[in-house]
Amino acid sequence: MPVPVLNRMRSALVGRQMNPPVWPRDLQPYAAAIAFFGHDASEPTIIKRITGLIAEGCLVIGFTFRRKRSDVGPASPPIWANVDLGVTTDRNYLRRIPHLVIAIPKILARRDLLLRADILYARNLDQALIALVVRRLARLHVPLVYEVLDIQRVCTSPGLLGRAIRFVERQVLARSALLVISSPRFYTSYFRAVQWYRGPWYLLENKVGPGTYRGDVVRPPAPLPWVIGWSGVLRCRRSLSILVEIAARLGPKIRIVLRGRLSPCDISAADLASASARCPNLAFNGPYDSPTDLGAIYGGVHFTWAVDYTDAGFNSDWLIPNRVYEGGLHGTVMLARSDTATGDLVKKLELGWTFQEPLADGVVACLEHLNSQAYQAARRRVEAVPWSCFVDEKDTAGLLAKLGLATKAVRAETQPCPSSA
Repeated sequence: MPVPVLNRMRSALVGRQMNPPVWPRDLQPYAAAIAFFGHDASEPTIIKRITGLIAEGCLVIGFTFRRKRSDVGPASPPIWANVDLGVTTDRNYLRRIPHLVIAIPKILARRDLLLRADILYARNLDQALIALVVRRLARLHVPLVYEVLDIQRVCTSPGLLGRAIRFVERQVLARSALLVISSPRFYTSYFRAVQWYRGPWYLLENKVGPGTYRGDVVRPPAPLPWVIGWSGVLRCRRSLSILVEIAARLGPKIRIVLRGRLSPCDISAADLASASARCPNLAFNGPYDSPTDLGAIYGGVHFTWAVDYTDAGFNSDWLIPNRVYEGGLHGTVMLARSDTATGDLVKKLELGWTFQEPLADGVVACLEHLNSQAYQAARRRVEAVPWSCFVDEKDTAGLLAKLGLATKAVRAETQPCPSSA
């Protein structure tokens, strides 16, 4: 992109009532200008993706919504140039539709920014639909990148609504230049097997953001009590039930620490209070900032709970969650479920142990007989894994290269952006 055009773009951004843009240091021209459509500006993976693109030399203009969250305080303003599209509902496509429709005129009002974009990047199906509508109405001739980090349960539903959403998604896929996914099973088990997608795709795992490295980790003394950490978005009721059972059966031999955001439609604060009342060795310590607090969180546990049953047989079996990469980076040993994508990665990289059903029996038997020497050996295997398996060192650069864009590894003029995980 010519420098004069970029300078005009900078002036246009600064002159509008938006959050100030972040400009990479000593980089002209930019690798690409990206219009990023996101469902929640405060969601950690949105922040991680945008800051990763900025670090690779991209100018990112966000067109993002917000979500109301009762378990965390007010979100910090985005550190990128951002057009706020209002508040939407979590995990409910139908209730979200009016908000999406209202957002389209707001986006088109900033057609001056859209015309300068080299790429439209959309996270999730609803954002991709908005991007396609805007591309058509604004008469843009730029590629759309469709990113999917979870296959929502409605997408695998056999009912009428599920079939309708899959049809809509096939239209989005047909009009996208690239599909970006975070786990290979999303492609093999859903996009190829269910949606019959045969177009280009790119694996961009849920690794820790660039520039995030572990410091010295001071782990609790081993072997007793063992400490299991479950961090992130806490929505798996069956995981909570299993952890309560483990806590009750092992008693003083175990402590279980939960950190992160609640998903109130799945696990409420009352559910956690009830679990803690039943098992004093199980505690919820609230939300945290990512990546700022990762060292303290994972340094305080022996094991990472890498299990999910929220959509067992579907998304839960296909995904590889953030906590696997965060915990692996900080040397914790994984406890995972066999015959899942997470379990496959744990086995492949020797990150810990996988268990068959019933899971509680397997974990209890393992920890009852585990000694310090065996644990330290397992931990050394985790710490021997290259950091590039956990940290996005070249992955976002590979994405941009696949899109045919020359990139430079640059350090963006940003401070770590606090957000609750």
